[in-house]
Amino acid sequence: MRRICLVRQAIYPYDLLVRREAETLCQAGYETHVICLQRLEDDSPLEEAINGVYVHHLPLKRVKSSATRYIFDYLSFAFLASLRLTGLHLKRHFDVIQVNNMPDLLVFAAMIPKLLGVRVVSMMYEPTPELWEEKHKSPPPRLLKIVEQLSLAFVDQSFTVTQQLKDAYVSRGAKPDKIKVVLNAPDEKFLQIRAEPPHNSSNNNCFTLICHGAIEERYGQDTILEAVALARSH
Repeated sequence: MRRICLVRQAIYPYDLLVRREAETLCQAGYETHVICLQRLEDDSPLEEAINGVYVHHLPLKRVKSSATRYIFDYLSFAFLASLRLTGLHLKRHFDVIQVNNMPDLLVFAAMIPKLLGVRVVSMMYEPTPELWEEKHKSPPPRLLKIVEQLSLAFVDQSFTVTQQLKDAYVSRGAKPDKIKVVLNAPDEKFLQIRAEPPHNSSNNNCFTLICHGAIEERYGQDTILEAVALARSH
């Protein structure tokens, strides 16, 4: 059986993107491991199996406060993830390791397994420089772009969720053939899709917007609603 490990600085199984990736790999016949943050409950186990996925929680909890705290959390998680990942690989011999940002530097937690021949891929959900600019309303530090490009050069393959994100990475120096676009999509088993629309005149003019990601100002859901209202008025 081929073995895969996913690394994500989030809480599994509450991070639904990683959960879907892990469970899909498991259902496809891969032995799947996830390294992630500890659950919020004080008595939560550090090791557990969820729907066939082996979950390894690191004894860390994210605390959203200052920029200094963010940096400390990123570095401490990357360090402990590196130790845990290396130890697991020496026991289980992973074929592939996938690291999901943020932060971009987290891919280097797979340094020793990569030197031992493991293929490393990254999943780039967010462009860190643009996210900094959006949150802080100021130009991003040059270091963020350097780390981003080093991480993309380090991995064997990278995936991102839109063509616009790929274009941004390539414009800063990444090789286009190393980045593939895999669009986010909801798991259809959680959607209640009707074969036919309900025969109710009050619903004939309704508008439904389905968002399969986080609802954030930077993602522009408000722009979609404003555009629909503008189109409808004309």
